[in-house]
Amino acid sequence: MNRLSADTNYFLKWIAPVLVYCAISAYMLWKESRKESPQFTILIAVLAVVAIIFFVVFKRRMWSLADEVLDGGDYLVVRFGDQQQSISLANVTRVDAENQLGATTVRLRLSVPCEFGSVVSFMAKSTSRNPFALNAVAEDLIARVNDRK
Repeated sequence: MNRLSADTNYFLKWIAPVLVYCAISAYMLWKESRKESPQFTILIAVLAVVAIIFFVVFKRRMWSLADEVLDGGDYLVVRFGDQQQSISLANVTRVDAENQLGATTVRLRLSVPCEFGSVVSFMAKSTSRNPFALNAVAEDLIARVNDRK
């Protein structure tokens, strides 16, 4: 089976957010410690608010993406953690692709919802170094779903 999802999904979903938050926190704590009269209590409150914002943003944008999507020809195998489901291309009513700085998010709209819901999203494997180029994986999937109609 051909993998449609990006190889870096695990890193982008789980490791990158922690690294970014830790880097921001360490930098802010370092800058505060260099002040003549540091205000650590205020900084901790700010970092708590930043953590909540990060949680909300990543929950909405990254943690809702499938971990892995494999192409089985007339069906897709979608995996979220330990759960795996086959989705027939006949069940896909529409495919939307959104390109943001070279990272393409693909949304599959299903006519009959599966255990993952009526919309399944994943980050498509990169097919070009040009961040403005169309993603071949997404375009192929769009064409295959449109040919079935």
